[in-house]
Amino acid sequence: MSFYEVWLAMNIVWEYLLANMAVLIILLAAIGLLFGIAAVKGAPAWRKGLRVGLIGGVVVALGSLFMIPSVIDSSLSDLTYWVDWANLFAIAGVWGAIGAVMLWPVGAMFCDRN
Repeated sequence: MSFYEVWLAMNIVWEYLLANMAVLIILLAAIGLLFGIAAVKGAPAWRKGLRVGLIGGVVVALGSLFMIPSVIDSSLSDLTYWVDWANLFAIAGVWGAIGAVMLWPVGAMFCDRN
């Protein structure tokens, strides 16, 4: 493990975020909208909704682990270096976190407070 490899991966992520800033802004607006709808709907069950969000996030992350390589015309057998695996887990983790944050207010709206 070298510092250069980690630094290179961080720079790639930063440049990717800059190149896709519009998508990031739309995603943040959608998350804000979901939380706003949940708050306006009245007395959402945030704690029970969090459970829904976390379970959904884990499902999204696990699904992403297997779907991401095929989306980029690769396979799990092509991941031969630790950096490849670290990137796969990081990307899947980010998708899982996005899924969890977006499912939390939805779960809070539809779970019973009792």
